[in-house]
Amino acid sequence: MICLRSSDVVIQNQTLEIPQIKGFPYKEHLNKGNFIAVFDSASVTIYPIVEWIKPESSKEKYYYRTKISSSSRRKINPVIIKTMFGKNSFYLTTIDILEKWCIFSIAIESPPSLLNIKEKENSYLRLIYNNPSKEFFIESYIKWNEWLPISQELEHLKTEINLCIKNNQMQNINEKFDCIKNILNRILIQAEIPIPPLTKEISLSRINIIFSNRSVFFPIELIENLLVQYKIPVFREKHGEKKRVRKISFIYSEELLHSFDEVKKITTSFEKDIKIEIFQDKNYKDYKHNLRSSDIIHFTGHGKAENNYGTIIMDNESIDHLYHIQNPLLIFLNSCHSGLFTEGIVKNLINNNTCFVIASPYEIPDAYTEDYISDFYSLLNPDDIEITYHLNSFKNPLFKIFYRLYSGYNNKIS
Repeated sequence: MICLRSSDVVIQNQTLEIPQIKGFPYKEHLNKGNFIAVFDSASVTIYPIVEWIKPESSKEKYYYRTKISSSSRRKINPVIIKTMFGKNSFYLTTIDILEKWCIFSIAIESPPSLLNIKEKENSYLRLIYNNPSKEFFIESYIKWNEWLPISQELEHLKTEINLCIKNNQMQNINEKFDCIKNILNRILIQAEIPIPPLTKEISLSRINIIFSNRSVFFPIELIENLLVQYKIPVFREKHGEKKRVRKISFIYSEELLHSFDEVKKITTSFEKDIKIEIFQDKNYKDYKHNLRSSDIIHFTGHGKAENNYGTIIMDNESIDHLYHIQNPLLIFLNSCHSGLFTEGIVKNLINNNTCFVIASPYEIPDAYTEDYISDFYSLLNPDDIEITYHLNSFKNPLFKIFYRLYSGYNNKIS
C-alpha cells in the first residue's frame, strides 16, 4: 500500500493522479489490486487501484493516473499521520498495519489503565489495576507459595530465551515467548484483572505498568493487543519534554561486531540541521561533558543485570548513571539486560529528568534488531515518543518484545 498526503494528489472524475515525487517507488507498488491511502489532516481514505494509465511522455505533469471506484474513509489521529510521514512525501505499508493505526488512533483517545505490581516481602504478590475511563478498580493478591513456582518458571523461560539468542537459535524463541504469555494470561485471569478490556469498537488497549519494591519478571508486553509503557515513580515538580531535536549523541562499543554499522545506518534518518556526535564507549571520561546538550543519546554496547539492578558497561566499568546529561528527550540503551529491572540505570536516568528511556530485558539479537532500530529513528516524532514506539512495533512486532519504553510517573502508589 502507498500512503500519500492529500496535498500531493489530484482526485477528480473517478480518477486519482500522482504528481512527480522524488524517489517515488511507482514500479514496485502501483500494481492492480494494490491500494492507495490518501491522508488529510485527520483522516485517511483508501482507494483500490483499478487500472493505471501510464503517461505518454516524461514531460507530463503527472507520473501516473488510476481509475478509482469505491473507497473507505477512516478517522486517524493527526499525530499518527505526522509521525508516519515525517518530512517524506509518501510512505509504504500494508493494509493490515494501516488498520492497526486506525484502531490505535481510537485507543489513544482514552487515558491508559494502570497496573501496579508489588511484592510484599515473602507474603504475597499484589496486583492493583485501575482503568480511569471505565472507573474500574481492583486489588488482587497471589499467595507467595503460589507465586514462587510461577516466578521460577518465568525465570527459567527467560534464561532459555537468552541462551537461544546467545547461540543464534532464534527459531526456538517464539515458542518460549508463547509459554510466558500463557502464564501471564493465567495469572491475570486468576486475579480477575480484565486485561485487555476489549470491545467491538476498540481492540487495542493502552496500559502503564509500575513495579513497586523489588522488580519481578512480568513481561506483560507479550500479551496481544496491549500498548505497554513502563512507568517509574518520580517526585519532582516539572518534567517537560523537548519538542525540537538539535543534537544526537551515539556511543558504541568496538567489542560488538556490528555496533558502528548500526550507528551509521541510524544516522541516515536525520536531517542535516541535526548535529550528530559519535563516541566510543572506552573514552567515556573524555566526552561525558559533551552529553550535557544532547537531546537524544543512543548507546550500543554491553549491559548487565545483577541483584535486581541494571547497568551498562562503559570504559570497562559498570555504569548506573549518566551524570552530565541535562533533560534529554530520549536515551536508547541498545544493550543486553539493561531494561530488565527498573532499579539501576533506567530509574536513575528517569529521575535525572530524561523524558523516555528505551531498554531491553533480554540478550540482544543484533542481526534481528538493527533494522527495527533504524525504522524507529526513521519514524521518530519528538512530539510523541510513545506513538513513535507503538507505530514501529506494529511494523516490527519483535521491537516491543525486545525493547521496553520507560518514562516517569509523578503520582505516588501506596
